[in-house]
Amino acid sequence: MSIELGECCESLTAIKTEKMPLAKMNMAIFMEKAIRTTYIDQLEEIVDKIAPLAVFVSDEKDATCRD
Repeated sequence: MSIELGECCESLTAIKTEKMPLAKMNMAIFMEKAIRTTYIDQLEEIVDKIAPLAVFVSDEKDATCRD
């Protein structure tokens, strides 16, 4: 059984309220791996959900999370 990235986007947005940088970093790692293994046509359908999460992570104070 597998879960599509589009199904996880709602759960991933909950990470925005998390205080621990490690949780945000793990979310970013998960997103990167999921994006690499998802077909481009599926990514194009959910880009409006993924882009705000990517911007959120790139604006993080912790440098290791941004990287």
